[in-house]
Amino acid sequence: MAEEEFSFTPEGWVKIWQRGYVGFHFTVVHPVLKEFYSKLCGGRSDRRIFLPLCGKSLDMKWLAEQGHPVVGVDCVEQAAKEFFEENKVKFSVSDIPDIQDGKLYKSEDGKIEFYVCDFFKVTKDLIGEFDAVWDIGGLFAISGYDQKDKYVEHLKPLVKSGGTILLDLAEPKLKPGEKPDEWDESLYEADVRRMFPWCSSIELIQTYDYKDIQQYLTKDPTSGDGEEHSFDAYGKVYFLIAK
Repeated sequence: MAEEEFSFTPEGWVKIWQRGYVGFHFTVVHPVLKEFYSKLCGGRSDRRIFLPLCGKSLDMKWLAEQGHPVVGVDCVEQAAKEFFEENKVKFSVSDIPDIQDGKLYKSEDGKIEFYVCDFFKVTKDLIGEFDAVWDIGGLFAISGYDQKDKYVEHLKPLVKSGGTILLDLAEPKLKPGEKPDEWDESLYEADVRRMFPWCSSIELIQTYDYKDIQQYLTKDPTSGDGEEHSFDAYGKVYFLIAK
């Protein structure tokens, strides 16, 4: 089965979900989140937590179960529907004022809010400020270095002073002297430090091999045999504190 070409734009992501090409979705709560949960939340159970470009991440339900108000944003409505339906969470749906075709999916108990719209259209006035951010693949999924910079700047006003950010990025395995492929838009530690001048602390807290977590990913039909693609890369986990 030949792979289809998709643009990593809101429209492109909708098509990716429609085709079922969601080999990036974890079928369990992300191991990184569980390992560094206490660090992210400072030992408290009332942190308001933001998951940008969240997909249908199980992490939202798990964080809500720990006592945190959780807000996710994604441009794909299918992701919101599948999150609530697959996790058997009762919800309501309403329009988002001033955002064309924007929808707000909200759990019946009010602990989880899922905004369906372009990330760049959400503002502090709309979704408020956050004590913590769990970015698993959001920054990585943004296409173009200029757009990645824009993403980080757009995130800035949403994070409270002293707020924590747990950031998971993929970095290709390179041999000495080897350069990344032309298509690769990975971010390295120097990039992270440059992009977050509004953080008082930036710490690389873990490096892991993506092969070690491959078993938790959704089987991807793009491989043709029902198995997920092998992603030969390192996961780099950063912990940041906003000024």
